[in-house]
This record gives sequence, C-alpha cells and structure tokens, in this order.
Amino acid sequence: MRDEELQPQLSELVQGLARMWKVMAKCHRSQKRSLDEAKLLLAGTPSKLEAKRQSSISAADPNRLARSAANLEKDLRNWRALFQSWITSQRSYVQAITADMGSLYAQQLREDSRRVRRWQRSR
Repeated sequence: MRDEELQPQLSELVQGLARMWKVMAKCHRSQKRSLDEAKLLLAGTPSKLEAKRQSSISAADPNRLARSAANLEKDLRNWRALFQSWITSQRSYVQAITADMGSLYAQQLREDSRRVRRWQRSR
C-alpha cells in the first residue's frame, strides 16, 4: 500500500479517535459530577446542593441513602470493569495498527532496496 493510499485512512482514524476521546472526556466530566454529588450526599457536608436536595431526601430514611450508596458503588464497579475492558481492547487495536504499520514500512524498505539494486545494476 502506498503512502497516498494510507494517509487518508490514517487521517480518518486519527479524527475518529479524537472524536471518541472528546465523547469520553464529556462522559468522565458527567461521572465526576455525579461522584462529587454522591460524596456530598454521603458525607453530610452542608452545601447549597444539599440544601436543595433536603426537600427530596428524607433524613428519616437512612436505609434509602445506604441503598443508593450501595447501588452507586455497584454501578461504579461495573463501569470500572467495562472501562478496563475497553482500554484493553483499545491497546490491542493500537498494537495491531502498529504491527501493520511496521510490516508496511518493512515491505516498503524491501521494495526500495530492490529498486536501488536494480538501478545500480542498470548503470
């Protein structure tokens, strides 16, 4: 495969990865915001956020808070496992691309060496 053929594909790949990482960053900001809110809720730290939520969360129902915290922990553990799996697959993907690029580069070097030898013989 020639550079002219590979360049558009690599550009598209890089652009796609950039879009993916922007989406991931947005998701992470949202998750961090959720975690920060959960910390405030569980810590009982007085804040504007807590004052707003006092009307919806009854202080008389500590079991509800415990269940919510347990559900959040379960969801976060699940998310972490899925995220680790995703990272592993991304690493494998990058390694495969790197291997392909290496073999393409090696093939190009062999072809260039043959051309140089043919050129030298023809002189």
